[in-house]
Amino acid sequence: MANTALTLRGLILTAADLRQLQPDWPSALIEDYLNILNNLILLADVSDTKSGIVKNIVTVTTSPYSPVTDDEIIFCNTDVQPITIQLPEGIEGNTYRIINAGSSGSNVTIAPFLGETIFNESSQFLVDAEVLDIAFNESKGWY
Repeated sequence: MANTALTLRGLILTAADLRQLQPDWPSALIEDYLNILNNLILLADVSDTKSGIVKNIVTVTTSPYSPVTDDEIIFCNTDVQPITIQLPEGIEGNTYRIINAGSSGSNVTIAPFLGETIFNESSQFLVDAEVLDIAFNESKGWY
């Protein structure tokens, strides 16, 4: 269970504790109260689980760079030099967000693995502040 859900669980009183603190509360109110809190814990658990969706964020300053399996968001600082991103062999459903985070006029070149394409081309270029979201499809390549 995730941290937020654990914290919430630690704050919840039992029905017996609530009856002792609030003797005038009817049983139905205590049950509703505990159900609402339980639903909040379930939502917190889902939220904590989804907070780790982005696998890895990297900042690239040297060229060429080959993303690893866990990379998902790739900031390319092209202020010193142009950067080439050499994509690994495509795996169905693999995604990358590649960002040219430079302001010097240098491009990011994105080159797919041997024989693969990106938007039916052999490479793509990103100018300053341009962002490219791509996903791999076995029959279409990188799109």
